[in-house]
Amino acid sequence: MRSNHFLNEVSSYIRSKEAKKYIEAELKAHLHQAKTELVKKGYTEAEAEELAVRNMGSPSDIGQKMDKLHRPKIDWKLMSMFLFMSATGLFLFWFLFKDGNSFSVLKQVYSVIGSVILACVLLFFDYRKFQRWGWFFFTIGCLILFQFQFSNVFVNGSPRINITGLLSVDSIVVLPLFLLAWAGALLIGLLFLWMIWRISRIFQTVKDPFGKMLVSGSFAIFTAQVTVSIGMSFGLLPITSVSLPFMSYGALSAMINACLFGLVLSVYHKKDIILMKKI
Repeated sequence: MRSNHFLNEVSSYIRSKEAKKYIEAELKAHLHQAKTELVKKGYTEAEAEELAVRNMGSPSDIGQKMDKLHRPKIDWKLMSMFLFMSATGLFLFWFLFKDGNSFSVLKQVYSVIGSVILACVLLFFDYRKFQRWGWFFFTIGCLILFQFQFSNVFVNGSPRINITGLLSVDSIVVLPLFLLAWAGALLIGLLFLWMIWRISRIFQTVKDPFGKMLVSGSFAIFTAQVTVSIGMSFGLLPITSVSLPFMSYGALSAMINACLFGLVLSVYHKKDIILMKKI
C-alpha cells in the first residue's frame, strides 16, 4: 500500500477537519522517517515505503482511534449543569412571581433563553479568534471583580439587593431558603461547589496559555459571585448588589454567566486539537 493511499484511508475516519490536517502531517512525518531508516538498511524506495506503511498497522484502526482521541469534545456534565441551574433559577422566579408582574416573568424567560443560546454559540466558536482581544477580556474581568467592592444598593437608606426592579429582599438566596428549606439550599450550594470544582479540573487539562487565561478568569468571576452571594446570606460579608448566578433577575447577570460558561466549554471543546498542534 502506498503512503498516500494509507493517509487517505486514515483521514476518512477522522471527522474533525482541523484534527485531520494535523494527524495527516504527523503520520506523514512518521512514515518519512521510517522509510528513510529502511532505505539506509538497503531497501529500495518502493520496498521501504511499503514496509513502513505495513508496520504502521491497520489504517481503519488508526483512523478510528485518532478520531476518538482528537475530535472536539463537549463537557456534557458541565453543560448539563449549566442548563439545569438556568432552568432551576427560571422556575424559582416563575413560582415566586407568577401572580405578580407577568411582564417581568416573561422578560426573565427571554433572558434565560438568550443566555442559553449565547453559551451554545460560544461553545462551538473557536475561542482562539479572541486572542487578539486578550487584553480586553483581562480588563473586563478585572473590572467585574473590582466592582464587587463598590456595588452596594441602598433602598430607603438600607442596603438591599434589587431583584426585580419592583421588589427588594435582604439577600437573593433568602427566597430559595424559604421555599426549598435548608435541604434545598444545601443542594444548590453543593451544585455550585461542583461547578467550581469542574471548571478547576478543566483548567488543569488545558495547555494553551490563552485558553488557561480564559478558564482561570471565568473561574475567578464565577467563584467570586457565589462566594460573595452566599457570604451575604449568612451575614459574613457586607450587603452588595452582587447576585447569585442563575438565581437572580435580569438579562445582564444571565448573559455574563453565559459568557463565562460558553468560553470555558469552548476551550474544553478545542483542548485536544490545540495540544496535538503543539506536539
